[in-house]
Amino acid sequence: MVEKIENIYKIKRSTQVSEPTTVSEKVKEGTQLWHERLGDMSEKGCQVLMNHKLLPDLKSFRLDLCKRYVYGKKCKQKFKTRSHNSKQILDYIHSNLWGPSPTISYGGALYFLTFIDDLSHKFLVYILKRKAVVSNVFK
Repeated sequence: MVEKIENIYKIKRSTQVSEPTTVSEKVKEGTQLWHERLGDMSEKGCQVLMNHKLLPDLKSFRLDLCKRYVYGKKCKQKFKTRSHNSKQILDYIHSNLWGPSPTISYGGALYFLTFIDDLSHKFLVYILKRKAVVSNVFK
């Protein structure tokens, strides 16, 4: 239920439970079903919702191993943190090329090339029609 107060919409806390729509949902146990409905939420997070009585008809929440949850928590090897000790402008420049854009600009450009100075944080943006001109702009 949503109530509008001036320009703010207030959502009243209530959990609506819809009927299972697929055969596989009808077969699943309540805890597993809620875990999946909540985007593979952690067991601890689901426990908090259950304790606040936001998951109806559940008395306890115990999950089996969820591969999607475990793989989602894995991350690739982290980059090493480095500090750049730039003493002058243009000592260290960060550059990035973005594109192609799904939408062509009014001028016909598809790419953006950026240069950011590490010391001053000033930046330049070049709008490019073709990726082939990046090396010329860089020089």
